[in-house]
Amino acid sequence: MASDPELIELFFAETATNTAVAQQALAPGRSAPPSPGEIATVARAFHTLAGTAGLLGHSEWGRLAAAAEPLARRWMETGRVPSDVAALLQKSLEAIAGFAKRRSGLPPPALKESLGKAP
Repeated sequence: MASDPELIELFFAETATNTAVAQQALAPGRSAPPSPGEIATVARAFHTLAGTAGLLGHSEWGRLAAAAEPLARRWMETGRVPSDVAALLQKSLEAIAGFAKRRSGLPPPALKESLGKAP
């Protein structure tokens, strides 16, 4: 598990950015469905989150992102997604963003311990 405080802070900053951009693409009530580029952004966000989480210890949030990525990729390939899958992707992003928010700002020893715990 990586324990460099700068790397961990960078992870939290990137997590906030990745989840915000992906959540905007999946926002309910949009007047138009997400564009192919926005869907690709969602898939990339899950891929990045899963990879970085693996670097930091393969914890629950990493497995969640890794499980959601194929759903987003399938959407990207077909251009269609059932509304329940879109809602599941949105909920996954909310869970990952909430996890990161709760852990950002913890002192390094407590943060390192919390990274392997479930959201």
